[in-house]
Amino acid sequence: MQTITVNKEFEEMRLDRFVAKANKELTKIAIQKMIRTGNIKINGKKADAGAHLKADDVISIYSAPQKPTLSPTKKNLPPVEVVYEDEFFLAVNKPAGLITHPDGNKEDTLTDRIMNYLWEDLKQYNGMFVPGVINRLDVNTSGIVLAPKTPLSAKAMNEMMQKNKFTKKYLVLVKGNFQKRVKAVHYAIKNTELNKMELYNTPQPRAEEMITVFDPLDSNENYTLLSAQLITGKTHQIRAQLGKLGFPVAGDMKYGDMRTNRELKQEFGLSRQFLHCYSVSFPMWTDYSNVTVLCAPPSDLDNVLRALRIAFLL
Repeated sequence: MQTITVNKEFEEMRLDRFVAKANKELTKIAIQKMIRTGNIKINGKKADAGAHLKADDVISIYSAPQKPTLSPTKKNLPPVEVVYEDEFFLAVNKPAGLITHPDGNKEDTLTDRIMNYLWEDLKQYNGMFVPGVINRLDVNTSGIVLAPKTPLSAKAMNEMMQKNKFTKKYLVLVKGNFQKRVKAVHYAIKNTELNKMELYNTPQPRAEEMITVFDPLDSNENYTLLSAQLITGKTHQIRAQLGKLGFPVAGDMKYGDMRTNRELKQEFGLSRQFLHCYSVSFPMWTDYSNVTVLCAPPSDLDNVLRALRIAFLL
């Protein structure tokens, strides 16, 4: 027999849905039959499938499949870099070169590192809650990624993301003298063969709208450091739009200028796109106060700015 004490995070969940979440080995039909025959009980008593649970209810599941002992799937990974944490969510600095989600090929991913970091906190959920990330970054982009620590936080943050309640800002270095604020609006169609976004200045059939606000922060005679605020969040958005505007992102091998990229690599060792998510703001769902998480650029980007004598104060 398997017994599970209901955590407050799962209060008001239906009995059948709770059991399905706790035992993914059981089919819906099997769960319904076990409830009808009394092989699944609440506090030792037979209950309906639609019964709503309360915190500290004890669910008894007779003849349930034996679940393996929970343990981190990958133990020998580098630690995640935490930039902010409270009881509700975690903000980490994703390094360039690290993918966010497992893809079947990589042994090290950001979500694996987050899982390892939160492992002790996750034990209370008996495998019923696995942390994911709210926002994701391209593999060669660094910066802030948010991960909820509880099921309620995950629900609230995903709902806010769907309603576009997050304000995300990126540091981006471009070739050229970008002189004033620009609200860039383009219409993008993905070229699947090249894995690139083709941008147009006017609406097109099947095109997705891209909107970004670019603000110049500092510059020298050849380069400008921008703050880019995403209004929409489409594939390759910042890099594709700046390339279309004639200000290629430093180090960008897909939409950038190859000659500039070679020079930056030879002179300063820049081997990836100069793109870093440095600020994420959103209203806290518990009291509607505004939360802002900040993250300074990593050393590879900071070294380029120092060499170019371009300033950035977080």
